[in-house]
Amino acid sequence: MTVQGEAGALEGIEIIPGEIREGAALMFYPEVNVIMKAVIDPRCGTPAFKRVPVLVRGPLGAAKDGIERLNKAG
Repeated sequence: MTVQGEAGALEGIEIIPGEIREGAALMFYPEVNVIMKAVIDPRCGTPAFKRVPVLVRGPLGAAKDGIERLNKAG
């Protein structure tokens, strides 16, 4: 799978089904920094990495395969 952000893309990402809100993605620092442009919060001066839009792309059938794996594990 490829995850595309405003600043770049990460390829070969493994999607792990789990308990997360539909439409949301959870990724880890510092690896994911390459796909986003950090907006500095004016009040605290730290990068704001929440609510960063991404596009997840993969081969046809990949989402279906992930759902089937989740159902078998569940």
